Amino acid sequence: MPKSFIFLWRLAIGLLILTLVLAPLALNYYVRLVTSNYLRTDLAEVPAEPIAIVFGAGVWFGGTPTPILADRVQAAIDLYKAEGVSQLLITADNSSKDYSEVKAMQEYAEAQGIAAKISP
Repeated sequence: MPKSFIFLWRLAIGLLILTLVLAPLALNYYVRLVTSNYLRTDLAEVPAEPIAIVFGAGVWFGGTPTPILADRVQAAIDLYKAEGVSQLLITADNSSKDYSEVKAMQEYAEAQGIAAKISP
């Protein structure tokens, strides 16, 4: 094989690896840049709305919420207690008897003093 072919092959592999490393970083930066005007860290800055929608994010074996899910539910609870919202709408995977993100989220909220109102 000619040396130029080997060089081009290594260059192509190197560029592919570089792209695979840089693409997620660039996308993360882009998302942060585009959404920065919508992010709030102070509850007082959050505009009041009637309902906060809380999406599922997985539960561990045994039904305990993952850290991401617990953070989502806790943020909604904090917003509810600060009267930024009057209701929490929990929506998540509840496809089997053995796996229920909804139940884990509901139990977490109830443990924080939020009464459940279940709609069919």
